This record gives sequence, structure tokens and C-alpha cells, in this order.
Amino acid sequence: MFKDKGATEGGGWLLGDTTRVSDFIRGSWGTLYGNSSLFNTGLASTAVRNGTIFIDGERRHAASVPKWDYQVASIVTTGDTAADMLAGDRTTAISQNWSGMELGEVIIYTNALSDAECEATEDYLMNKWLGRRSPRAVCADTQSVVVAYGTVPLQVTNVDGNDGTITAIRGDGEVVIDAATVTILSDAEEFSGRVVLKNGSTVTLAAGSFAAVEWVVEAGSVLNLGGQTVTVAEIGGDGCVSNGTLVVTERVTPGVNGQPGALSVKGGLVLADGAEIVVHYARPLCGTLDVTGTLTVAGGGTVTLKEPVGLGQGFAAPLITYGAIEGLDRLLTAWTCIGDYPAKTFDFSLAVPPSGTDNVVLLKGFAAGTVVIVK
Repeated sequence: MFKDKGATEGGGWLLGDTTRVSDFIRGSWGTLYGNSSLFNTGLASTAVRNGTIFIDGERRHAASVPKWDYQVASIVTTGDTAADMLAGDRTTAISQNWSGMELGEVIIYTNALSDAECEATEDYLMNKWLGRRSPRAVCADTQSVVVAYGTVPLQVTNVDGNDGTITAIRGDGEVVIDAATVTILSDAEEFSGRVVLKNGSTVTLAAGSFAAVEWVVEAGSVLNLGGQTVTVAEIGGDGCVSNGTLVVTERVTPGVNGQPGALSVKGGLVLADGAEIVVHYARPLCGTLDVTGTLTVAGGGTVTLKEPVGLGQGFAAPLITYGAIEGLDRLLTAWTCIGDYPAKTFDFSLAVPPSGTDNVVLLKGFAAGTVVIVK
């Protein structure tokens, strides 16, 4: 934990050596003071320059310039390096590079840290000194518990391409599974936050009682229910939920970031009494819910049309496709349609095609008003 004070001699050397030129040479030898890059991109050792660097939990590189404030820097070098000084380099009269830093805390370990231990230490320091959490959480081959609090998302990625394992997720924040394959072993009833799957991630639930408040499954990502019935409050996205039955108690939102998308459920889906489907429409695209198994409509509910674009005089767009359905009459009669459009300007309803055999439910909208035909 350090603070680069800027306009002081040395420009904030992090690590140095008392007798030789350090592996960790500061950019421009610190002559730019607080505007010096973290490491010298030509003279710092190759193991340092090619290392994996994070500042405040965000990926950086040797040429990155630290801010003039307290921050947490982490580097994993690609080879052996050495240092015997903190916040300075060499002590000889003609070669002294003293740092312009304030050190908040120094922790010395007796063993090399794993990726998960590096992240945990970084998270501890940021939480203690900066009052916020690290935006990353490395999921190694085995990971006990991921804890997410506050407004900064915790990032979960795989190490060296290996699949990850998480015992539980706890807290009330946001966990982002990014380009990772992860199995969650046990329930996490304590977790009341949001889990986002992105960049082709796959999460497999090994415990049916796992229930995050909200799941977002982005395109190319998969939430594998593990052959179980899993209950969630909210789910959204344009990815895939597979291998089980999903029970939604509050809200389904096909698409991400306010854009229409298709959320695929390759299994069963139960819409609980009082559930809501939030639909984004941008002519001619409409958010859709594709259920390959059985769609069960357990009671009444609401379809909410959010910020529609290009409604025109009317439209009929597929809203739900299904392999089989229980409660079709209930869906058509006990579900109301509301939305972000001027009152009394449009009438919306749910309907099925005239053939009644296409396994699809349409969202239909027509401009309200009176038609006068003059001959």
C-alpha cells in the first residue's frame, strides 16, 4: 500500500537495491516525479516489464503512470528478481534514488503467494485503506468462498486456463464471471447480490439451493443448472440457461443494456404468480424468451414494454416460444401489458397466431384511437 506524492526526489521508487541498479527501475529514473511510469520500459528487468501488473485491482502494464494518491500495486514477475529496499534505490553518495512515497502497510510472507492469495491480499488492503473492494477475484483450481460487498464488482476469472471451483458466494454486491468456467459447489443462501456471466463463461450449479437475487447471462455464456430445479428472483441477458428447470419469482429481462435480445432456456421455465417479463423493443427487434422445454405459467403477471423505439401504427412480435406449455389460457387472460409510452396511445396484448400450432406467444400492439371511414 503506497501513495505517490509526486513532486519529490525520486518520483516514487517502489522497490530498489542498496548496491546495484534495481530490477524495478522507475520510469525515466523518477525524473518525471509523480508522472513517471511505474517501471522503466527499457531498463527495468525483463521479468518485471513482462510481469502481470494490477493497480487497484485493474490490469495495467509497466508503462502505466500511478495516480498521485493512495493505491495498491501488484506485480507477478515472469522470472527471478531481487530487492532489498522499499521506497528507494541505492544508498551510495553518488547514486541515490529516494522515493516520494508514503507507505501505508507492509506485509511480509514466508511463502510464495498463489493467484487467489494475491487477490485476497489486494482486496484486504483496498478495503482497509481505500474503503472499497478490489474489482477482481481470481478463481484458482480450488477457491473456498467469494465475498462481494458494496458497489465495486468482484471479477472472477480462471487461472492458466483451468476450470475454477467456488464453494459459495456471499454478500450483497456484484460478481462478474468473465471468460471463465466455474462450478459452484454448495448453496449460498447468504448471497443477496447479482451474478453476471460474460465473454463465453459457463457456470454450473452443483447445489439446487443456490439462489442469487439476480443473474445476467450475456451472449455466448451459459448458466448450467446441474439437472436441478433452481429458484431465482431475477434473470436477464441474451445467453443460455440449460440442464434443469428455472423458477423465476420476480422478473425476466431478455437482452442486456436496454437492448432487445433472446434469452434461451434449454429446459423448463416456471413463471411464478406475480412475475414480470420486461421487454425492450426497437423496430423490428423485440426481446424474446425461447424455452425448449415446458413453460409453466403459475399465475398472473405483467409484461412491461421498456422504452420502445419505432412502434409505428402497430406490430405483432414473437415474445415467447416454447416446446410445451402449462397455463396458456392464464398467460393470455391473467397477464396485463404496461409500458413506457404515452397513456391511451397504444393498446397491447398477448395473443397466439391464428393457427394456434406454432408454439409461440405474440406481443401485439396497435395505435389507439377511432378510425373514421369516409366514402
